[in-house]
Amino acid sequence: MKAYLLACCSNKRPPDFIKSSLPETDRHDVSFTHWDDYQICEIPYGFKKSNFNHMKKLSLAFLMLFCFGISFAQTERQIEVESKVESTGEVTIKGKRVPYKATAGTQPVWNEKGKPIASLFYTYYERSDVSYKANRPLVISFNGGPGSASIWMHLAYTGPVLLNIDDEGYPVQPYGTRANPHSILDVADIVYIDP
Repeated sequence: MKAYLLACCSNKRPPDFIKSSLPETDRHDVSFTHWDDYQICEIPYGFKKSNFNHMKKLSLAFLMLFCFGISFAQTERQIEVESKVESTGEVTIKGKRVPYKATAGTQPVWNEKGKPIASLFYTYYERSDVSYKANRPLVISFNGGPGSASIWMHLAYTGPVLLNIDDEGYPVQPYGTRANPHSILDVADIVYIDP
């Protein structure tokens, strides 16, 4: 009679730690078979009573491995189509008060079947005291990358808020932000892609 334990292993190699957790005299009896991305470990049932603790440890290791594998199993990713958070603020630019609405959200990327397969994060600043918005310019502000996205355009150049940094770009204390008196929000709304 054999005991069958199930372990999730994506690399399809017998994990050395399974055999090493058994007494040396029983290591040669352990065999592995593959089933999709899983491995079935076959261990003969005839262990001595003194090896019972090893079997308990081995069973616990397999159970943890199985649960860990299930938690990382590939499932279909659900992308939320409408995801956004809005807030309001104001900044003084060229001596004039400029109220705005800030929206942080995600924009879905659709496949040929009309299903969302990915999303891009954005931040959108819209001047809120403009009555006729049809003629208002929209600036898509980004500096490229890789790795930088539009964070420095957002928090160090065109946005309504600046990081507290010195002339060379190093943070100064107290850490935080301050209003940007040179923002372009007085003349155009701004979108930052992946800030």
